[in-house]
Amino acid sequence: MDIFKPRMWSIWEIASAKWGSILFGAIVGMYFADYLKGYVWLLVLGCVILSVKPILKMVKE
Repeated sequence: MDIFKPRMWSIWEIASAKWGSILFGAIVGMYFADYLKGYVWLLVLGCVILSVKPILKMVKE
């Protein structure tokens, strides 16, 4: 696995990495809001699911 090798990502991999990052930011932002803490696990699950494909693509190449 060469970290600095240029890669071509498909639009779906870019979109899932983007949404995974957005959900991670939402999790961090919601940590301080008491009334939204019940939904944190739902966002964690979405963040993990959306981040798996880009990570696997990065590791395989």
